[in-house]
Formats: sequence, C-alpha cells, structure tokens
Amino acid sequence: MKKILVLLMLFVFAGNAFAINVYDKNGHKTGSYRKTSSGYDIIDRNGHKTGSLRKDFSGRITEYDRNGHRVKTYRYP
Repeated sequence: MKKILVLLMLFVFAGNAFAINVYDKNGHKTGSYRKTSSGYDIIDRNGHKTGSLRKDFSGRITEYDRNGHRVKTYRYP
C-alpha cells in the first residue's frame, strides 16, 4: 500500500521536481526517484538505477526493472 501511495504522489504532486528522496523510519536515505523525460528512474541508496516508472496516456503507471522488463502496472482512478 505504501508503494502505491508513493507512486501516486510522484505523478500527481511532483510534476516539476527533479528528484524525490526516500527515507526509512529512522531518517536514513534508502533511495530516490529521479525525473526523466519519459517518467522516473528508481535509484538505490548507492546511486545505481534499479528500475523505472512510466505513465501512459490512459493513466496507468508501469514499473520496469533495470533490464527494461515490465514488473507491475498500477492504475488509479
């Protein structure tokens, strides 16, 4: 549920943000989402790309792994 909430916040509220940092409950950075021209790249705490998020014309958000294979698709109303 938290992941879906983060995804919605990315595409709804962070339209012009360049990067969104993600922290755990103790305040340690666990990764970030970096805005690209086609969506967002998922970056781990070491700065390596671990996947990406893309939004299509119908409003679906698709998550891809680091090799470009589709992992999951989210749809919000």
